[in-house]
Amino acid sequence: MRLPDDVAARVRDGAELGPVMDDLLDTSGVAENEGAAGVLTGGVTDRTEALRTAVAGALGPFVTDYY
Repeated sequence: MRLPDDVAARVRDGAELGPVMDDLLDTSGVAENEGAAGVLTGGVTDRTEALRTAVAGALGPFVTDYY
């Protein structure tokens, strides 16, 4: 998932995404709840579903002969 430029820069500099999101939103526990995916999609998806979809997509070459 594409991160906002300021968030991505902080992660590239070594910060963890959860605390960066907490700082951005002036809250705590984003990583344990909806995650960055939930925040950045306005609740359309959450961290669990985003991870599930990413892993399923990555498995394609290993579970089908189409690749």
